[in-house]
Amino acid sequence: MMLTHATPRRAALLVAALTVCLIGASAQADGLHEGDFVLTYDEAAGSMTIAPPVKTGVFGDSGWPNYTADPGIDSVIGELPAGESIAFDVLGPVRKWDGSTFDAIAQETITIGYGPASVTTSPHGPVTGFAINASSSGEFHVHYDFTLNDPAEAGIYLLDMELYFQDTEETRSNPFYFVFSQDGSQADLDEAVYYVENVIVPEPGTAALLIGAGTLLLRRRSRRGRGS
Repeated sequence: MMLTHATPRRAALLVAALTVCLIGASAQADGLHEGDFVLTYDEAAGSMTIAPPVKTGVFGDSGWPNYTADPGIDSVIGELPAGESIAFDVLGPVRKWDGSTFDAIAQETITIGYGPASVTTSPHGPVTGFAINASSSGEFHVHYDFTLNDPAEAGIYLLDMELYFQDTEETRSNPFYFVFSQDGSQADLDEAVYYVENVIVPEPGTAALLIGAGTLLLRRRSRRGRGS
């Protein structure tokens, strides 16, 4: 009888929670980390997929302020060509939850690092990242270092990325989204995730168009940089 009083939003949140549980159970069965994005590659179709498209992280979860290494990106052994260079692009500025949308561009940037390599997001648009090689067994398991830069105020932040094969730049993943909490409440984080999943994540038919447009913009910027 209680279900009859559930609002559509609460029902959607329950469905989302159940979906996450099912994905987590499947990931554990495959030896993947439950909290990570899962990368799959269909060689025949030439497509790369990140699922689920939205994951959460918490700055300071390891005891270091303004820093987290979660969530990561994981694949099963043999999923990718051995040693393949997997690069990423940041698709736009870091955005901050205003209580109802992610329309606001954050004052903060996020630095993404791995070993000696690092790149910092820009408030002005997309940023080209760097590449990491898949293992000799065809596995890709990476936890980037994410650092929220000053003023590093409390709130919920959104970072969107995509992966691609560096050698060809043609095989690209769907956009995927990190929703980070900086001393935010669980309720605000849940609402922000709900918004991203239902408003921002593109429908499958439009995802390819967005990837193509983003790729073109980054290539134009790269050419301008080489010409300057």
